[in-house]
Amino acid sequence: MRAGFDHEFVHKVGCSLDEKIVEREVELFRNYLEVLGRSPRTINDRVMYVRRFLRSGLPLNSEGVIYFVSMFKRDARIHAVKSLRLYLKLKGRRDLLEILKTPPQPNRVTYCPTLEEVKVVADAIEDLQAKAYFVLTAESGLRPGEVFNLKIGDLDLDWRISELNSYGLDVEDRAVAPTPSSNIKRSFCSFFSSKNLIRDYLEERKVNPKMPEKIFSNRKNIRKQIYMAMRKELGKTFETYALRRFFVTEMLRRDVNPLFLDMMQGRKPKAFRIMLGHYQKLTLRDLRSEYDKANLRIAE
Repeated sequence: MRAGFDHEFVHKVGCSLDEKIVEREVELFRNYLEVLGRSPRTINDRVMYVRRFLRSGLPLNSEGVIYFVSMFKRDARIHAVKSLRLYLKLKGRRDLLEILKTPPQPNRVTYCPTLEEVKVVADAIEDLQAKAYFVLTAESGLRPGEVFNLKIGDLDLDWRISELNSYGLDVEDRAVAPTPSSNIKRSFCSFFSSKNLIRDYLEERKVNPKMPEKIFSNRKNIRKQIYMAMRKELGKTFETYALRRFFVTEMLRRDVNPLFLDMMQGRKPKAFRIMLGHYQKLTLRDLRSEYDKANLRIAE
């Protein structure tokens, strides 16, 4: 190990760090992120990029960090920049922060499917699990990842959920309460209309006692079946996240209160829970009543 290297962390291109030093730096960086309150998923993502940088043999200067982030494509580059910026702050190298800015997001036109397109695709999906996932995502407005992570206890047609009951709220059926994916993204509660379809899938699922705890277990096949139906009926595909945009668009067209939409889609759940419990006499029955007025039904 070269003298002074452990303190300066500047080395020549092509000279790799000793693996023990890399892991020590990574552990220090991980502890720093935990103190900042980052989620485990974010920590693992940030650590991955910093570990790659430390192993790359690039110097910790303007040329080194710019060259490193330039190796990634746009989406990955954004994560690489965010990771290195945090590491630079930890190492006190704020002189490099000005040259390492997060790339601006392009003004991309986001696609929002129509009600007719969503219904046509849902009807064309042959696999029952994929159809149930697609319809539940479209009717609930939840994030695609939240629906994939739903467990048996998060979705029940009779709906007796201890987590929601602990807030003194009136729980109704046809509800979905996903487990929070992070401190920021946590949906409060949403609903769905196609009760018969979801019941049929859950009944079919019971036949196999070895099915995992998550309701929708085969992500790869589900996506494959959905995209096959899209290509067959529409001649194109769109990301499943577009169903969240579809949900908001349709609900607003049907004059649903935006406040209720925020509650269903988890933008500020903690604030809404406080408001529900202390300031307004709203129950889940009121929330579902607003949902039912819209009459958003994908599967007949």
